[in-house]
Amino acid sequence: MTTPSRDFRPLPERPQGSDLTDLEWAAEVYKTAEHNLHVAIARALENPENPTAEVQQRAPFSQATVTKIAREMGVPKRKPGGHK
Repeated sequence: MTTPSRDFRPLPERPQGSDLTDLEWAAEVYKTAEHNLHVAIARALENPENPTAEVQQRAPFSQATVTKIAREMGVPKRKPGGHK
């Protein structure tokens, strides 16, 4: 399994067009934002200065989802009390 990219992606510019163009743009913004949230969670959990509970509290997902995202992004499990 390949680890997803850990690079943030810029949000796309809104094009001029029809309602369907707006829908396509909004869907792309949504996908990009979701990717960026996953990257931010992975980076935050990789930094031992960040307590796991605080990362989970700030993320807009449940603890289980944050843990799942971290594993999908290749972040290893932390030891209990492993943050500084």
